[in-house]
Amino acid sequence: MDNHLNLEHELKQTHILIVDDEEDMRNLLTTYIKPVYSNFRSAASAAEALEEIKNHPPQLLISDLNMPEKGGAELSKELRAEGFEDLAIIILTSQGSYNDAHHLLQDSQISDFLSKPITKASLLFSIAKALKEQWLIQQHKQHEKHLSQEVDAKTAKLKKALQREESLRQELVKAEKISSLGQMVAGVAHDMATPIGNAFTLSSHLNNTVSKITSDLANNNLTKANLSQFLGSVTKSSQVMIDSLGKASELIRNFKKLAKKQQDEDNKTFNLLDLFNSTFDSFRMNETHIDLKIDCPTDLEINSCPTTINNCLRSLIQNSLLHGFEGHDKGSITLNVERDQESILIKYEDDGKGISQKNLKHLFDPFYTTKINQGGNGLGLSITYIQVSEILKGSIQCESTEGQGTSFRIILPQNRSLSQ
Repeated sequence: MDNHLNLEHELKQTHILIVDDEEDMRNLLTTYIKPVYSNFRSAASAAEALEEIKNHPPQLLISDLNMPEKGGAELSKELRAEGFEDLAIIILTSQGSYNDAHHLLQDSQISDFLSKPITKASLLFSIAKALKEQWLIQQHKQHEKHLSQEVDAKTAKLKKALQREESLRQELVKAEKISSLGQMVAGVAHDMATPIGNAFTLSSHLNNTVSKITSDLANNNLTKANLSQFLGSVTKSSQVMIDSLGKASELIRNFKKLAKKQQDEDNKTFNLLDLFNSTFDSFRMNETHIDLKIDCPTDLEINSCPTTINNCLRSLIQNSLLHGFEGHDKGSITLNVERDQESILIKYEDDGKGISQKNLKHLFDPFYTTKINQGGNGLGLSITYIQVSEILKGSIQCESTEGQGTSFRIILPQNRSLSQ
């Protein structure tokens, strides 16, 4: 109730401008509105009205439609063009100008129009209606502005939160890289330590043995038995050193592959099924407990690097044998190959014990292995990932559920030369 009274009071204080070239009409309109609205002015022409509006902007304009030089229609359009969008406008028309005023109302140029002769009741009703509509429009605009400010504030808050999230993500990525680097260094150190340590120990032993045999020879204390024992020790120690250094050398070669972006192997056009059959046959002789199956079109030819593809497939099979089928008496590996426009989709699946989610996210990390000192060095799948992505210009993804096997999805270009 109080709000309604405040609104009525506010509307009655509205600044009204009356524009008409006839003084009698201006006086009549003044007589009608003066008892209700005390804040009003009048102008005898559109030019005078424009000057008044610029100096004392009203909330409501009452204008005659037909005036010399410039009428109410032209005045309304000019005011709208100059930015007086919130100004309520009532046009007074004669009987013959009804259609012109109606068009203005349809075009939202004016709030209302009245046909002469004007009655007090119709004028006051039209004023109250126009002012109420103007007030509602202003309230709506304020509400929209408030909503816009709220949206901007929430957008800014969300943007700030996203920036914090991105910053945190970058920090986590950085920390993950540092962690991976630490694991890689630790893996290199661990895997290199054993063969190099063995070689160092044996070389020290050989050095001491040679010093002793040299001393015995100089002092004429060298016997046939001592010489024979020396030669046997040298032969055995040398072989162990060769084996140890060979392991270290292989590890270094594999490590270099991790950073190698290019491959000297030339592109060749070959039958993919023939290559896969050859690879599987090399395992069928020794791994009789594993069922190896291939589903591949017989006429599928690809222009790529056969040796690299063979190495990748062998790495996946060896990974399944070492990890997936550990403790299993039997198992199966399936290779499904399909054409997909200009790409080749290769799906490799085993029904082994699967990979935990913890290990899955590190699957392609260098030197990450669950088989330390058990035949695994953590380089196989890392090298496979680089060979597929960098050399073969393809992609490789892994999906696995612990206890339900493992699946690798590889996509290769059918013509590698076009992807270089």
